[in-house]
Amino acid sequence: MATSIEREARQAVRRAAERAARGPGFDACFHGMTFRVHSTVPAVRRQIEERFTPYYGVSERSPAPPDYTVVALQTDVLKRFDALLQDGASLEIQPHPTIARYHRRGVAIDLDEIRIVRQYPSDSYCAADPMRRTAVVTCDDPVTLGQDVRRLLRDLLAATLLVRGHQELHASGVALGDAGVAFAGESNSGKTTLLFDVLRTGRAALMCNGRLFIEESEGGVTATGVPEHFLVRLGTLAGLPEFRPRHPRELTEAMSEGRSPWTLDQTAKISLQLAEVLSTYRARVMTRAPLRVLVFANLQAVGDPVVRDLSPAAVRETVPSVVADEDGCRRRFWHGLVQPDWDAFARQRERIVHRMLDTLRFIEIRRSPDGASVVDRHLLDRLRQAGIGP
Repeated sequence: MATSIEREARQAVRRAAERAARGPGFDACFHGMTFRVHSTVPAVRRQIEERFTPYYGVSERSPAPPDYTVVALQTDVLKRFDALLQDGASLEIQPHPTIARYHRRGVAIDLDEIRIVRQYPSDSYCAADPMRRTAVVTCDDPVTLGQDVRRLLRDLLAATLLVRGHQELHASGVALGDAGVAFAGESNSGKTTLLFDVLRTGRAALMCNGRLFIEESEGGVTATGVPEHFLVRLGTLAGLPEFRPRHPRELTEAMSEGRSPWTLDQTAKISLQLAEVLSTYRARVMTRAPLRVLVFANLQAVGDPVVRDLSPAAVRETVPSVVADEDGCRRRFWHGLVQPDWDAFARQRERIVHRMLDTLRFIEIRRSPDGASVVDRHLLDRLRQAGIGP
């Protein structure tokens, strides 16, 4: 039974790719990487152009071969594999819990060369051939199809960077002048708050919120930001003067009554789209910059406000935890549409950590009682002393 299913799935992916190659399509380009999208559904291209334009360049198909091909079909043709995804008794099935970053659930099943993925709650299906770098995404609803293709491209971009030798930081990033500054810290430590504080000054360009990739470069490391929407806790949003209403209870009530443009995810956070954040702070996007400083946010700390350089011992203890390890990356790219060389990944990660220790400056920041002034008075002054920023 498994053999016939494998053959059927493989043929379905190849037939869809061949048909799409003769039909309409476009390229989403990012720093020399090209992701070709074939679809007759207008919502697919619209989602990518509206949400990713500051990061991706969207153009007509080029003659050069793409890094990955995505075929988007408004159909339920892949639903015939659903019984196997639910059962999976005789096959290697990989149920996956809620993904922390996207708060989405899914199951994946390996059928020889083909991997079939079902994502929840959208109920879209994806059949992929990682060796041929081709994926077919199907869904009945055109809007949902466009959203899921956009999410898939975001993951493919991150996974392709990983394959090319980049490493992922658990950090947000801005560019001050031509230098990159990353904000790291534990969950709820204030990374996003600090990012908003710096954007509010009007001196920084946004690199990313939460998905920052770094690679070795001459004399240090270079950071690359990957597009991501903002997940902001209700309490954090209540303290941002740019957004209304301020009080978390008011915001929750507004959402329950359908009066808020924001959506609430499964961890009581507000999802703010990239375009809204950029327009609110009149900020621009800079996708790549040499990384010069790593700031550890600890805005929930008790005590006097502090902006200080970390000691060498604290740096050696803390920095490795900021760079995603193999287990974390496997969970992130659980769908398996791109398969990194994990041995090479481990060696590259070790080199990157050593390069960071040798070339970056490490700062810890704790919030002052009067809020963002600690950023204006201390952090930016310290960065300017290091020759970073205007």
